[in-house]
Amino acid sequence: ALPISAFAALQAELSASPCAAPLAEVLQRRAHFADISVQVHWGDEVPAEHVGWHIDAANSFLHMAIGLQGRRALHARRTVAKGKISRNCAVGAADDREVLWQEVGTAYLGSPCLYPHAVEYPEADFDDRIVAVQCRLLLTEDELFGTLQARQHTALDIDPNGGTAAIVMRHTAAMELRIPTFTDVQAVQQELL
Repeated sequence: ALPISAFAALQAELSASPCAAPLAEVLQRRAHFADISVQVHWGDEVPAEHVGWHIDAANSFLHMAIGLQGRRALHARRTVAKGKISRNCAVGAADDREVLWQEVGTAYLGSPCLYPHAVEYPEADFDDRIVAVQCRLLLTEDELFGTLQARQHTALDIDPNGGTAAIVMRHTAAMELRIPTFTDVQAVQQELL
């Protein structure tokens, strides 16, 4: 599991970087994975050729998705070319997408505010609907949209080629992700008290 204390090194490095300090403040107030939504799909399939490509908002800098029922596929365009991640959502016959199927009980940790992605769903009736939980950063309106204060924008820096992204990617790549046990959840609850 990922107890909140697992983010201490990430928080420390973010704090030392002027452009990344706002994200460190979010972690300091323990807003990791506190913005929770449930995605439910049933009905017609959404095939690979009709997925809706998009880039998430800054609250997806640390984003964990957990498959609860059914299966779905995350299509992601995370290829680095000429030292940069493409943010182009336009796709063609030969685009560079990865397709990552998510089954019941699987989870992934990513930063989909940094790269184009979309979700594919097979056809499902209501009884076999597809359910996934999305856990993101709980941000204030200022952190999400920003204001201009003393000529510096206050929103989180979501430049995929910027310093904040490099720090987050380095730390999350080294994290071991597993679904927490009930005991793990109780331990995190104690950390929050």
